[in-house]
Amino acid sequence: MTDENYDGENDRTEQSLLKKGTIAAGTAGIATVGAAATATAQDDDDDDGLVFAYNYFPGESCEIISLLQQSATVDILRVDGDTVSEISQPDDYTGYVIRYDRGDGDSSGTTTFLFTRGDDLSEGDSVEIGEEAEMFSPELNLLGADLD
Repeated sequence: MTDENYDGENDRTEQSLLKKGTIAAGTAGIATVGAAATATAQDDDDDDGLVFAYNYFPGESCEIISLLQQSATVDILRVDGDTVSEISQPDDYTGYVIRYDRGDGDSSGTTTFLFTRGDDLSEGDSVEIGEEAEMFSPELNLLGADLD
C-alpha cells in the first residue's frame, strides 16, 4: 500500500465522518422540532379528532357507527407494540368506527377510524371533520383536525 492510497482512504473516512456528524446534527434538529410540535399538538383543544391521512375528507360529515374496544384502540395507536412520541398513553384515547356521508346521503360512504381524547361521542352521533388538518403523527400517518 502506498502513502497516496492511505491518505486517500483517510480523506474518505474523514469526509464520511464529517457527513455522519452533519446528518446527526440535522437529525437532532428535526427531533427538537418534532418534540415542539408534539407538545403543541398535545396542548391543543380536546375537540380535536385524529384520522388517518388517507381517509381525511375535509368538511365532510360522518356518523359514529360504533365504539372501538379500548384494547383495539391501543393496538392501532402503537407501532410494532411500541408507543409513538406523540401518543405516550394510547389508552387516553377513545376509538370510533365512523362512516363518511361523502355528500350524497348514501350509507355506502367510506368507513374508517376516528380517535379522540375522552368518551364524548356515541353511536349515531354525526360530526364534521374540520377543513384544516395538521400532521399529528407521521409514524402512524394520523392527522389532527377539529370536530364540529
